[in-house]
Amino acid sequence: MPLQKNRVPYFRFCLFLGAWLCLNACAPLWMPKKDVDEIHTAAHRADARSRVFLGELYEFGAGVDENPLIAAQWYQLAAKQNNADAQYYLGVLYERGNVIRRNSNESLNWLFKAAEQGHEQARILLAVIYLKDKNRRPEFAKRIRQHRLRAERGNAQAQYIMGWIYEDGVGLPVNSAEAQNWYRKAARQGNARAAWALGNLYLKINAAPANLRQSLAWYEQGASKDLKAQVKLYRLHQQGAPAANPRQAEKWRAIIARNTDPQLDAYLKRQRMVVQSQRMRHPALALRACRRLSEIDPAYNEVSDLCDRLRGQIDDKTAADVNRAQAAVAKKDWTDFGNLLSNLVAADFDTDRFRRLIGTAWRMIDDENRAIEKTAGQRLGLLETALRSDAYRKKNAAQIPAWIRSFKNTLAQGLREHPADEGLLAIAAKGRSVIAGLERKLKAPPPPPPEPEMTAEIPEEPLADAEPGDEEFRQAQDLFDNGQFEQAADLFEKAAKMRGFQNIAGAYLYLGISHLARIDPADVNEARKLHLKGLASFQNALRFDNDISLPEGYDKYQTVFEEARDTLR
Repeated sequence: MPLQKNRVPYFRFCLFLGAWLCLNACAPLWMPKKDVDEIHTAAHRADARSRVFLGELYEFGAGVDENPLIAAQWYQLAAKQNNADAQYYLGVLYERGNVIRRNSNESLNWLFKAAEQGHEQARILLAVIYLKDKNRRPEFAKRIRQHRLRAERGNAQAQYIMGWIYEDGVGLPVNSAEAQNWYRKAARQGNARAAWALGNLYLKINAAPANLRQSLAWYEQGASKDLKAQVKLYRLHQQGAPAANPRQAEKWRAIIARNTDPQLDAYLKRQRMVVQSQRMRHPALALRACRRLSEIDPAYNEVSDLCDRLRGQIDDKTAADVNRAQAAVAKKDWTDFGNLLSNLVAADFDTDRFRRLIGTAWRMIDDENRAIEKTAGQRLGLLETALRSDAYRKKNAAQIPAWIRSFKNTLAQGLREHPADEGLLAIAAKGRSVIAGLERKLKAPPPPPPEPEMTAEIPEEPLADAEPGDEEFRQAQDLFDNGQFEQAADLFEKAAKMRGFQNIAGAYLYLGISHLARIDPADVNEARKLHLKGLASFQNALRFDNDISLPEGYDKYQTVFEEARDTLR
């Protein structure tokens, strides 16, 4: 009888043991404790890659107690060392505000830093933030203006940034042709990230073998400096696609082996271990490891099937919300669209699905902006006619103020939604010039009535002398209004230096604008000289009149004007 009583607990023990053995046979064990300890040690020794890895372990509770706040601290340390993954994760944490206090400025700063190093998810998430949050669009426009100015002056990094801004729709409509144009300019100056990006673009449009050849050529340009490009070349040649060469695969495999140190080998081994052991417990963590391995591990094919399944899992989780966001775009329900995107902000998402969503949204937005641009252009046409024709201006003098208001309101509507839109900005700049000239003409006193004819001759009285410099200043204004800035500059400078001239400050102010208006970004040296001349002229204007300000329509030179004011303080 005692033996009979012990059979039930014994049976339960055997059942438990069998289940435990089965589970462990189905799912690989987590990495040994000594590996986790080594990651801790390397992180404390300021190894950025180990700090990111340790942050992920704490974020998901893999091998350590889950603690998102400690994870954020490790990400921050690595982000300050310029690690793109850490910058991206930190940006997401600041954006979501569920671990650390939400801070939109910090979010954008870290996401832009990651994107500028080529982090694909950071770029796409920036595009999502732009589309969902109208209040932050002016900050995007400011950054785009700064990067465009540097890019037009020939800065390779800024040209690379303009490339991904166009590729992923970060504040500007998705435009592959513009992206290729800027990437190519940067790559020709030796920018390895731009060469990598060009290779990726040619693979995306891989309908013909010629595109693969182009892709291989651009990857090779950046391969001397970039492990990702070396691994990509090895894999493309290994796959035996058209234009690939198996011998080249062996060449790149040997180059990778020479450049791989023991620390990188250990890192890749642990990343593969994460994929194997965490795919069931923490699929998002395993997918992060997949992304890294796909970029820098020549043996990625060992886990590629698992990674494909993980991507499918992540995609399934967001598919319904992404589809609803697509439907909201089709209905032009931008409020619902923004709300749905807010729900989708996370560190791990399907990049291809998000790219399609962003592209669809930008096509709808661009159609709306072009309609606004067309309406504004029609209204500007009326103002241009009034500027050119005295008779038309006189006939419609009562309506012109309403035309100006209508034009400004139409543009304000578009630029409020998308402050970096190139078409709207171009028509706004033209409109400011036309309105400024029109308002000057409307304020001009009417010509005096003709003198009645005299039958008797009377002696002519001598005319009063004009004030010194007035005639030169008037002539300069006429040239300035007609866009003849170089001739106008000579006369403004002459008027400012004439003894007895009263409006010296105004002459220097317009002289500065005349210099800046002639800047051609393609001629870097001349552009620098004209910028300095404009700055000096503004300083002189402020010396004579500290309260002077730029005339209406020329606020694009406000930055230089403020620089002049600051240097005088």
